[in-house]
Amino acid sequence: MTDYLIRRLLGLVPVAIGVATLTFLMIHLIPGDPVVTMLGDNAQPADIAGMHHQLGLDRPLWTQYGIFLNGLAHGDLGESIAMRAPVSRLIAERYPATLELATAGLIVAIVIALPLGMIAGANPGGIGDLGAMGVALLGISIPHIYLGPLLMIIFSLNLRWLPLTGRGGIAHLVLPAITLGMSLAAILARMLRQSLIAFDVPITCAPRAVRDSARSRR
Repeated sequence: MTDYLIRRLLGLVPVAIGVATLTFLMIHLIPGDPVVTMLGDNAQPADIAGMHHQLGLDRPLWTQYGIFLNGLAHGDLGESIAMRAPVSRLIAERYPATLELATAGLIVAIVIALPLGMIAGANPGGIGDLGAMGVALLGISIPHIYLGPLLMIIFSLNLRWLPLTGRGGIAHLVLPAITLGMSLAAILARMLRQSLIAFDVPITCAPRAVRDSARSRR
């Protein structure tokens, strides 16, 4: 077990280096000059050149890449151009809210997935199974980018039941948690259904004819 964990951890090293390399290349391949973005279109050439030197953007690409990897190895993620603050500090400031939202989304997913998976697994092929899996399919088919604004329009702008933005009490978590939890709930419900069928959990909530038909299909 220890050898397996060590091999898996060592396997993450080239993956991490590959992700870091792609990130570095994408930053340099994106059209535009970040210094001009920082200083504005009316910046003087001398100011642009000075900022290039200050940020190390006038150095060779391989030198910049080495500095980039060295900073990552020491936990230095650089400085945000837009916020003018260290990226690591910005991440630390927002991490509690991210953890809070992820936990709420997981709770929503479990609350939705458990009854759906149990209903579907108790009567495979029946009306309950089709209905539960239909709901699960709907949840996994609706993209977050569409579901989130839709919930905001209905429950925040039209009904005014829940806050639209901000971070505060449980009311602020409801819509984001539902948006994150729906797709995960669909996956968990399907996994629970398959587990109940695979382990041949006794079916007690369906008529005899349906139970016999479900067992014959297994």
